[in-house]
Amino acid sequence: MHIKFHFKRWFCWVTSILAAIALFGALYQYSMTKIDESRYPPPGKCVIIEGVEMHYIYSGTRNGPTIILEAGLRGYSLDWKYVQSQIAQFAPVFSYDRAGYGWSDESRQPRTCDEIVKELHSLLQKANVPPPYILVGHSFGGAIIRQYACHFPDEVVGLVLVDSVHELQAQKLPPPTLACMKLPASLRLLQQYCGLNRLLRQLQYPSDAHSALVSTTKCYRTKAAELEFFPLSMQTLLESQKGYANKPLVVITAGIGIDATAMGQTKEWGKKYDTVWSELQADLVKQSTCGKQLIAEKSDHMIPNKQPEIIVQAVQDLNCSNQKK
Repeated sequence: MHIKFHFKRWFCWVTSILAAIALFGALYQYSMTKIDESRYPPPGKCVIIEGVEMHYIYSGTRNGPTIILEAGLRGYSLDWKYVQSQIAQFAPVFSYDRAGYGWSDESRQPRTCDEIVKELHSLLQKANVPPPYILVGHSFGGAIIRQYACHFPDEVVGLVLVDSVHELQAQKLPPPTLACMKLPASLRLLQQYCGLNRLLRQLQYPSDAHSALVSTTKCYRTKAAELEFFPLSMQTLLESQKGYANKPLVVITAGIGIDATAMGQTKEWGKKYDTVWSELQADLVKQSTCGKQLIAEKSDHMIPNKQPEIIVQAVQDLNCSNQKK
């Protein structure tokens, strides 16, 4: 009886302490989000699309096709800061924050490629950004711009896929080993609501707008929603008529492979992953009769940050080709 009493008291103390930590963390996450909102105002403009306020940055000269930049998973307009500033010197260029990322509000609509394309098309119209477009997409953004070209082929004159996802990657890439077991989604979301991820990020990276905006619970919820609908998005893309089959297509592939050790994987797993990824990238090139591939020798997957000049050069080449027509 005495032991049971002590166990109950110990259990109550532990539960109370954990609840207090969770409450303090939630207050920390909420207050820092509000502070960051005033500290980092949106650098571009905001418009309402289907009840959702969306943020975009439109810059550069106003002649020739407009370059549309689509970020990867959890990415947004600031991911393109190096690329956009250089492209703006010779062409009009447009970056934006998908609903739920950056300075854009969340959307209640499913986070599928089809829905994102619909929102982007409405945003371009509302922001008075007329076609034709050269579409540039990084990672998951590559799937979005390909789907855009399928829906609106007459608006697109060229595509640049930057280490883009492939619709068959879930079936082709090697599955992770048990060494890479992750926390359940519910626990990961709890970490985010309680500010743990924000705190860890602040300890690793300097405090700036980009770090602040990817640490919001809104950002994590949106990422989870895009991942939830990723299989459907890939299936839809697989079944879509390729509206870019005869359009100029540049596939830029990372020259530095995946860091398997950092992911809790073996080197053998990493080699197999890189081999299959290279095969999938080569297949993307074949999806257009005018496709070609470039290797970003100095970069891993994060090419927009680590080797932006190769993206800028690819865009400039496409832009010059279109102006000669």
